[in-house]
Amino acid sequence: MLKRGAGPVLNPAGTYLVESASTGSEAFGPPLSDPSGRMWPTIFDLSVRTAVSDEDAPLRRVRFFGPDDLAAGVYVGRVAELVEHFDTSNVPVCAMDVIELHNVQQYIEHGLLPHDFTESERAIARARVGQIQSVVARFFSAVDDANCADVMRDVKYEYHRDLLDLLGRNKAFERCSAAAMQHALRQADVRMGDILACKKLVAAYGGEIRDAMLEAPRNAEHLVRKYMERDARVKVYLPATFTPADARDLLERYVDSPNANPNYVGLIETAPVNASTGVDAKLKLRAKRRNAEMTEKFFEETIGLKVGTEVALSDAQDEPAKFEMDESGGLVARFTYSTRWLDSTRDNPSILNNFQHLFEFGNDHVLLTLPSYPAQLGVFERFMSMSGVTHYQVGVGFPGARMEQLPSNAAIPALLGGERLGPGGSHRVVL
Repeated sequence: MLKRGAGPVLNPAGTYLVESASTGSEAFGPPLSDPSGRMWPTIFDLSVRTAVSDEDAPLRRVRFFGPDDLAAGVYVGRVAELVEHFDTSNVPVCAMDVIELHNVQQYIEHGLLPHDFTESERAIARARVGQIQSVVARFFSAVDDANCADVMRDVKYEYHRDLLDLLGRNKAFERCSAAAMQHALRQADVRMGDILACKKLVAAYGGEIRDAMLEAPRNAEHLVRKYMERDARVKVYLPATFTPADARDLLERYVDSPNANPNYVGLIETAPVNASTGVDAKLKLRAKRRNAEMTEKFFEETIGLKVGTEVALSDAQDEPAKFEMDESGGLVARFTYSTRWLDSTRDNPSILNNFQHLFEFGNDHVLLTLPSYPAQLGVFERFMSMSGVTHYQVGVGFPGARMEQLPSNAAIPALLGGERLGPGGSHRVVL
């Protein structure tokens, strides 16, 4: 029902508010009439305001990230609102509204609706899937040279992939000339990454996209994602006219560019030699030198942290092993092993015991601790780090484990009866 008082009440943003009979909370109501008798605009009118400010209104538009994405719950209320007010006699005329309907359709298809929806309400929502599909198809089937720039102009960047997907599904790329589409893409500020993720767009305008890629060295990052990055999140499609020579030229210019990303340069450095990807030994060497140059420059401008390991053998120590961490000038791990203990444990069972418990090469289940296991990878290493297809993927704890295992390599000759690390009662090696 309407807020208490004489007539409809407007909040400071100009929105009609209603009060929920069950909770008393403010909620969005259906289209209403204002005091003058004029009909309140429908939800498809971009001038309509929601319970958030005009500045935040775009954040409320529905986006479908996948059925398992936790963000789905944020949009369910808006989905229900759009389903309730959908009317085939009053269809949207703005690309953003149509794309939002496309996202609403995917919510309905995956059953992502409010928990308090009754079976009849769910049935009504499912019945509107075909109607929504028809509205979306009719809108994008009308896109041609004359209106493509106007259609694409106001689409927000986070919906660009949906936009290109719907244009491709409805054969807009077959109706629009390369010049008109290229102008529309640039006007809408569609990024090269989104363009290369649309297979139908790349197939339709391959020559123009190739030329656009070669204009900027930074576009080499898309080649790195396609050929060199492990588990790239978005598939990259290249024009048929884009040759290995083009790839080689673009990668070289990227390595030499002042704005090259060290992560991508590192992936080029470690990429396997392959003529089809444009990677050869000279390019790898060039990337290696550039990477070293950027690293050196970074530490010229940044105070580094001293990290290392020291190992010592002591004739006077009673304990088999002692460990201490020196944090005075960084992080330096110091391991000291007793030579008397090592000399007294030369039989085979004791040597095996030392490898497992003294040097910790194995855990309590006699499994090697040296490798990096997938179970040791955290969320950051699994989903947010950048690694190449040939990289050995390690977790955040792996360097620490290596720091503990490196001293063992220096102490092993003494354990096996070989040469001591040096004369005297205490022998030290810095690693």
